[in-house]
Amino acid sequence: AGLARLETTVLVCEGGLMDGGRAVVRIVTRHQAAAKPHGITCTSLYTIDSDGIVDVVNTVVMDHQLPAVARVGMRVGLMSAFETLSWFGRGPHESYPDRKASALVGRYQSTVNAQFFPFVDPCECGGHEDTRHLCLADAAGNGLQVSSDQRFHFSALHYTQEDLLQAGHVYELSPTGDVQLCVDGYHMGLGGDTGWS
Repeated sequence: AGLARLETTVLVCEGGLMDGGRAVVRIVTRHQAAAKPHGITCTSLYTIDSDGIVDVVNTVVMDHQLPAVARVGMRVGLMSAFETLSWFGRGPHESYPDRKASALVGRYQSTVNAQFFPFVDPCECGGHEDTRHLCLADAAGNGLQVSSDQRFHFSALHYTQEDLLQAGHVYELSPTGDVQLCVDGYHMGLGGDTGWS
């Protein structure tokens, strides 16, 4: 289906000012692999308040002909100084939809470096399920807070998913120099002996 080689086309990008000094930006994108007939349409609505709060609403519509996807969410690269990680959700170790019973809901603090696990074959790691909010901060306490009225999955690593997929061994990985934050509204389980869906 070409899901590993999606190309993004911006269909709409518009913005304006609202009452109270708020700004709103609406972006509609189409994600589709070259020479493939099916893809994904995403509408992102950003409302920015004058106090720095950004409300994000994403609507993702996948063509019915596509197979199940591993995740639906957003990824953003942040400054490497945002090394301190705290969250309210499952922890302290990683958890996924089908591997979370031992990770209890609570408040946890760690680092981005500590989220990486050196599996023999590098792969996705450091995910946390049922998160209500998370914070990434620098040494002075400045940073980013993400919260939602719905539980979400997140990971924060110094590697992209593409880096992990391409590396055959841990020594082949090079940190990106920033923090790769993924916030997912949907994340597939790891599978294993229960199947891959």
